[in-house]
Amino acid sequence: MKPKLFAVVATVALAAVFPAAQLAAGPAATTVSCGQTLTASTTLTSDLRDCQGSGLLVGADNIAIDLNGHTIDGTSAHKPGTGAIVTKGRHTNVTIKNGTITDFYFSGVALSGRGDVIRKVTMRNIGSGCRAGDQCAGITLANCRGCTIADSVVSTAVRNFQANGINVFASPGTRVERNRVRGTAGEGISMFQSPGSRIVGNKFEGNRGNGIQVNGSSDSTWVTDNDARGNRRAGIAVGASRKARVLGNEVSDNGEVGLLLFDLRQSVARGNRAQGNGTGIVLYAGQGGIAQFGGKHGASGNELAANIATNNGRAGIRVRGDGGKDRADNNLLSRNVANANGRNGGIAIEGSATRNRLRGNTANANAGHGITAVRGTIDAGGNRAHRNRRPPQCVGVRCA
Repeated sequence: MKPKLFAVVATVALAAVFPAAQLAAGPAATTVSCGQTLTASTTLTSDLRDCQGSGLLVGADNIAIDLNGHTIDGTSAHKPGTGAIVTKGRHTNVTIKNGTITDFYFSGVALSGRGDVIRKVTMRNIGSGCRAGDQCAGITLANCRGCTIADSVVSTAVRNFQANGINVFASPGTRVERNRVRGTAGEGISMFQSPGSRIVGNKFEGNRGNGIQVNGSSDSTWVTDNDARGNRRAGIAVGASRKARVLGNEVSDNGEVGLLLFDLRQSVARGNRAQGNGTGIVLYAGQGGIAQFGGKHGASGNELAANIATNNGRAGIRVRGDGGKDRADNNLLSRNVANANGRNGGIAIEGSATRNRLRGNTANANAGHGITAVRGTIDAGGNRAHRNRRPPQCVGVRCA
C-alpha cells in the first residue's frame, strides 16, 4: 500500500501573512501602540493588549524590537492579514526578542528580508482564522535569506484548517535552533524551497501533522539532534531534495512513521533512533513532494547507516519503491539495528527496488522476518538475525 501523503499543500496566501502598513512611519519609541510602524530600535515598557489588526509593523533595516518580557496580545478577531509583528516590505538585520505573543488570527511574527533573527519569543494560540489556502503559523519566514529562529516556544493549539508552528518558505540558509514546538494544529515546522538550512537541537511534540517537514528542493539541508515525539503523522519527514543530512535525531511514539525519507538523492541518514512509532524509518520512492516546489520521484544514492529502530509497531526500517516506475535503487544500508519490531519485521526492502546494498545490519527478536529483501538486492555481507518469530530469519540475503 502506498504511504499516506504527509506533505502539506503549501498554497501560500502571502497577502495574509504580510499585510499593508496601517500607520505611517514614526519615530522610535519605548511606549508604543497597536498598529504602529517602527523605524528605530525599540524596547517595550508595557504590554500591548487586544490589538485590532496587526500588533507592530517593521519599517526599517537594522533595528531590534525588544519585547522586554512583555506581551503583544490580539483578539483572534476576523481581520484578514492580522499578525503580531510583521514586515512592511523586506528589511535586513531585524531582531525580535524576549517576549510573548498571543491570540492573533493569522500569524505571530512574519519576516521577509535578510539576516533577520527571532530569539526567545513565546507564541500561543496563533492562527485561529486559518482556512484552506492560507499559510498560518506562529512564526513565518518568507523570502528571508540567512534568517534565524532560536530559543523560542511555539504552541498554536487552535481549532481550524491548520496552523503550523513555524513556516519557512523560499528562505535559503535558515537556522532553526533550540526551539520547542508543541501541540500545534498543523506541522511543527514546514520548510519548502530553502536550501542550505539547518534544523538543529529542537523539540517537536504532539503536533497534529508532522513534527518536522523539509520538502521541495530544500537541498543540502541538515536536520540534526532534534527530538520529535507524539506527533500524529511523521516525527521527521525529509524529502524531494538532494544532499540532505539527517543525523542523530530521536523520533518516538509518532503515529505513522518516526523518520520518513522520501524521494531523496545523495543523502545521508545516520545515527538516528526510532522507537515506538507506527513504522520506525522509511525510505520511500514515489511521493515526490509538491510538484510546483520542485518535487521529483525516486530515491537513489542514499545511505542509511548506524540507525537504531526498536519496538515499532510494524517494521523497523523499510526501503520501498512504489511498485511501479518510481524506484528506490542504489541505496546503502549499513550497520543499522532493527530489533523487537512488529509483523513487518526488522528490515524490509520492498516494491520497485534494486541494487540496494545491505552490509553489517542486525535484526533480532522481530515479530516478522529479521530481514526481507526483494530480488536484485545486493548482499554485502555481515548481516545478522536471531530470534525473529517468522522463519526463515532472513529472505533475500544471508544472515549469520
